[in-house]
Amino acid sequence: MSKERRYYVPKDFEITFDKLEKILSREGSNISKWIRENAVKYVELHEPGNPQQTLTYILKNGEPYRAKEKERRKGYRKYKNGWIEEDK
Repeated sequence: MSKERRYYVPKDFEITFDKLEKILSREGSNISKWIRENAVKYVELHEPGNPQQTLTYILKNGEPYRAKEKERRKGYRKYKNGWIEEDK
């Protein structure tokens, strides 16, 4: 069963939100699909949180685990001052 959710879009963000909707529509997508796809990527990256690593782990591996830049940006490409989803 689907659950409807509503989110607030501040007045000063409406132009950006409208442009996003127009771009997604032009690309055959929509806000709902875009949010779902990006939510999955975000959760995959951040779900483990910041697990505590033992000193033994750090000494064995030479450093604490950090996601490599490539892993953190998987599925995205650099665009101006940020990152956008890669074309599929």
